[in-house]
Formats: sequence, structure tokens, C-alpha cells
Amino acid sequence: MRFEIYKASPNFKLQEGSEFKISDRVRKKYDEYWDSESKMNPHLFDGTLFYVNQFDSNTVRWVYSKYRYWYAQKNINTESLQGQLTSLAVTGIIKKGNQLLLGKRSTQVTQDKGLWDFVPSGGISQQESGKADYYAQLKEEFQEELGVTDGLISTIEPLILVLDREDKVLDIVCTLTVKCDLSHFEATNSEYDDFQILNL
Repeated sequence: MRFEIYKASPNFKLQEGSEFKISDRVRKKYDEYWDSESKMNPHLFDGTLFYVNQFDSNTVRWVYSKYRYWYAQKNINTESLQGQLTSLAVTGIIKKGNQLLLGKRSTQVTQDKGLWDFVPSGGISQQESGKADYYAQLKEEFQEELGVTDGLISTIEPLILVLDREDKVLDIVCTLTVKCDLSHFEATNSEYDDFQILNL
């Protein structure tokens, strides 16, 4: 089965970990692959991301490493690292009353081009504190992808954890209740071509 879904505890939290260890041989191979890919696609960004060490409905314990190693792992068949880096991501389901907001992914993004998705979403990257913070990351993605202030968010509540075994991602899915009408949001950045409101 590709997807596994777990209910998130209302007190869900991230627990600090350490740097993911990669052998010099694998690191060299992946660095060469990244250099080649980033020349062809200048939109690729090699920030520090967080990966799953272990998890349950209450806690995710993380390790960190550069995005390039997860990206290369997906595209190179290397037995010594294949499947070991499961990226930690966050997705918000924006809600107002009985309406949800969906976004159509741009053709310029590296994943899920042209597909409809919940907005906002993204990998959990390093905060100024040097730690992983899904709550802060969700607010940051909200501002970047919607072009508005996070002051429009009323509440953020953890809902479920979705483990994608094929893409090697554990997604922390939260509901975001907003203060404004959903028609307030417009697709103005390069990640989304369109927004639609879904009536429940």
C-alpha cells in the first residue's frame, strides 16, 4: 500500500534529533547528481530539511540533512541510502465554514505538476532556532503561497499524518481555520496556477 494514514494527537509535537549520516561514497555520488540536476533546473533549492527517524500519533523524532540527498535518493537506485530518507512535510487544509480551498499545482514545480492539492504545503525546513517547527513552517508556507499575512489564520490543529511510501514523505496535515472568505485568496505565485473553493 502506498499511503498509510494515522490520526494525529491534539498534542502532536516534533522531537529534536541529529544530522543524518551519509557515507562519503554515497555523498559524492549524490552531490554529482545534484550538481548536474541543478544546472538543468535553476529552481531547485538545497536547504536543510528534516526527515523522519521514528514516529507515532503523538511525536515525530527527526534527523536533518540537505534536500539534495532526498531528491537524489528518489532518482538514483543506490542500495546504501535508498528508502532511508523520508522527508518531513506539512500541509494545511484551509477551511472557512463548510468550504475548503484547493490549489492547482504549477507546471514549474518539481512535484505533482498540474495536480490539485490542498494549500499551503511544503517540506519542513530549518527555522532560525535551528530546529524543526511544523506550526511555524505552515504559517510561512501560508504567507508565501497565498501572498497574505498569517494574521488571517484563526486556528491551526493537527489532523492526520500521511505516510507516502512511494515518494518517501511523512506529511503532517493540519486544518487552518481562517478569518476571511476563501474568495479573498488568489493564485499569484509560481507554485499554483489556480485556486478553487470546494463546498462540503
